[in-house]
Parts: sequence; structure tokens; C-alpha cells
Amino acid sequence: MVCFVAISGCVVPQNFGSSSSPIITETPTPYTLVPSMQTPPPQGGSCREGLTNCAGFCRDLGVDIGNCGSCGVPCSQGQSCVNGRCTCKGGLTFCNGFCIDLYSDVNNCGSCGVVCPSGQNCQNGQCAQSCVSGLTYCNGYCRNLYTDASNCGSCGVVCPSGQNCQNGQCAQSCVSGLTYCNGYCRNLYTDASNCGSCGVVCAPGTTCLNGQCTYQSGTGCSIGLNNCNGACANLQYDPSNCGYCGHVCPAGQVCSGGQCTLLCGNGQARCGISCADISTDTNNCGACGHTCNTGQSCISGQCISFSGHSIYCPSGTVCGTSCTDTQNDNNNCGSCGNVCRNGLYCYKGVCTCHLPPCP
Repeated sequence: MVCFVAISGCVVPQNFGSSSSPIITETPTPYTLVPSMQTPPPQGGSCREGLTNCAGFCRDLGVDIGNCGSCGVPCSQGQSCVNGRCTCKGGLTFCNGFCIDLYSDVNNCGSCGVVCPSGQNCQNGQCAQSCVSGLTYCNGYCRNLYTDASNCGSCGVVCPSGQNCQNGQCAQSCVSGLTYCNGYCRNLYTDASNCGSCGVVCAPGTTCLNGQCTYQSGTGCSIGLNNCNGACANLQYDPSNCGYCGHVCPAGQVCSGGQCTLLCGNGQARCGISCADISTDTNNCGACGHTCNTGQSCISGQCISFSGHSIYCPSGTVCGTSCTDTQNDNNNCGSCGNVCRNGLYCYKGVCTCHLPPCP
């Protein structure tokens, strides 16, 4: 029996006596094309339908990366042959011999050859200032879009006077323990017109206790309240009766847990006898008493030097709160936050792929 690879079957010579000539019969053989398989053509020099004779081998010019579209036309590293054309997979673009993600590559940002300046990375195909994790570059500065009243939710969105930025939304500024309801700051734990949530009104004969409408006891006040000169008062939270009836908290203080305490605005912490914004105060950065070193600024509760580093990193680059090798880190390739996608890996600071075909 004589077989030729990549043809539809094998020929089997059969003899039927001395006077009989060999009879050729065909045995069906399944055929599967592998682009890299070197398949010699059968006798006669022609290939089966769909294949082309290239230098003595049958090739599928639609998928063969060594003969893509025409014999002798190879695809470059990282490319695949699709319908006879060399192309990159997964939204990648062929740049200078490699399949590149133009949305994140600092050396090919937006288009091939566009290199981002030092200190910037490629964000959605645009070169932008590199800020530490959690901050966004806005008009020359790194800002926290969740808390910055001048850049609330997005750059340039300024909250109106009397409002602050809460989780990226402009909202009425109320002291701690109060909630903005229909133009006023209310205590949802004690307000009978806003009990538990805004607009919940307690029925006549009931009072609001710990955010629940509760029927009054025989003494005239519900459980947990005290009668102070004919009025029911919560001695745990009432600044006019803090801890006991008639104990008024000084101006600028609130009643919390039956104790008069310093009143600090939203986003501030009580540090000693004063309030401090621990997200920006260099003397109380991240926590009361945590002082930044000379030359550092307090950004989002972290001491950051002017170079953008908050920790000592003798070999590598500081990304967020850790030291990383931006030459080989798939999550910080070339610069902080530059993530290699679509199965690419980081090599010498560039997102690239392993041996083709790329995923």
C-alpha cells in the first residue's frame, strides 16, 4: 500500500493472478489541515481543492502564517493569517514588528510611534499624567474625584456653596450624625418628622427613638428618653441635655454618647482640641499625629513626595503603596497602572505576546 500525506486516501495495489494487472482501490482517509504541516503534493504535482503548491508543498493560503495570501509571504511575529491576510488578534495593532495595545502602550499611545512624556501613561489611547492609585489628573493636579468639591465625580465639576463631594456626588454638607432632608439637616434617630429616613413622620402619640416610631410610656416619654422640664430628651444625643437634663454643650460641640464633643465637618477628624482634614493635613496625614516628612504633601491620607513616591524603593518604581518592576509587571507595564490585556505579557516595559499566534 502506498499513501500520500494530505490527499483524500491511499492507493492499494492488488494482484489477481499472473495475467491480471494491479487494480487501484481507494481507502477513505480523513484530512485535517495544519498550517505548519509540510504536505507534499500527490503524484502529478497538483494539490487538492483549497490548497496551493508552494515550493513543493500543499499550503492553505488562507491560514498559513508562512504563506499568507500568496506563496512565500510570511506573517510577522505576533500576527495570524486570517482569510489570507496577516493581522493581530484581540483589538491589537501591528507596530514595528509587534502586536500592540494602542489603548495602554506608552510607546504607541493612540497610534504607532506616539510616545508619552516621562511621568505620563497611556489611558484609553491618550497620554495623561500618572497619578497614584485613587487620584485622577485634573488641570495640572492629581485629584480625588470622590471627595474633591472642585472636581466632584469628574474634572471641573464644582459643588455649589454649602455642599460637599460625597462619593463623587455633590450633596448638602451636614455635620456628622445629621442627614440632609428637604433643605435641612436632620437627626434621623430622633426627628419625629424624619424618623429612620427622610419624610417618615411618626403618628400622634409616638416619638422617634433610635430611628423607630415608638409609643410613649406612662411617664410621658418613650423608653430611652427622659423628661427634661416637660420635654422628652435623648440624653445621649441632645446638645441641650447632654448626659443629664440642662447640660448644654458649648458652641461648636455636639452631644455624642452623652458627652459633649468637638464638632468637626464632614471629612474631618478630631485631633486633640482641633479638627483636621486627615486626607490633606501634613501634620495629621491619614491619622491624627502622623506628620509627613519635609518636602512631602498629604494626598488622600498618604505622605507623597514631589516625585510621587511615598515609600523607599531602591530598585524599581513605586506604584500605589508597593515597589514594582515596571519592566516585567503585567499590571504596571512601563508605568504604573498600565495593564497588559488580551493575554499579552510585559517585556522590557512593553505589552507584547508570546510566540504567535497571539490570543
